[in-house]
Amino acid sequence: MLGLLRRAVELGREKLEDSLYALVTPKVPLPSRVAEKRVIVVGASVAKAWRLHLVFPRIRTLDLYQFDKSPAVARAIAERPDAILLKECAAYFPGEDVDRSLVERWLGEIRRAGIAAMLATVVPVTAAHAAREPGRAEALWDFNAFLRELAAREGVPLPDLEAALRVSE
Repeated sequence: MLGLLRRAVELGREKLEDSLYALVTPKVPLPSRVAEKRVIVVGASVAKAWRLHLVFPRIRTLDLYQFDKSPAVARAIAERPDAILLKECAAYFPGEDVDRSLVERWLGEIRRAGIAAMLATVVPVTAAHAAREPGRAEALWDFNAFLRELAAREGVPLPDLEAALRVSE
């Protein structure tokens, strides 16, 4: 019962925050062929915090706070969107639970379901963060190289968040 109450409070807080953010979030005019597409972002805290649905109303985030996003991927596939974007979080690097074969499996499951698949690189950490977590930056750079190679090999789009946001070595 307490868990349900906590979830209800969290949902209420999220709706209130969305209402406030909606007041200051610019609406992006999209071509109808794009605006009509339903996209699910499978990610964690960063993807959820972006609140993409306020800018692009047909985008939704399924957040799961662990590297293995298998339950969220299955849920996303069951919802039959036009596309699914897979995005991992820097918090999981380095880590023994970082299993690259999972990403390849999810990509295959999404594509076999007839849904467009996309991968996104992991957002880089700051120099200060990297100093506090030795090996994190290097591990996620290596993982991002894997994602770039996988996307190229499989012919899927890859928003390169690391390339867009990285400001230094």
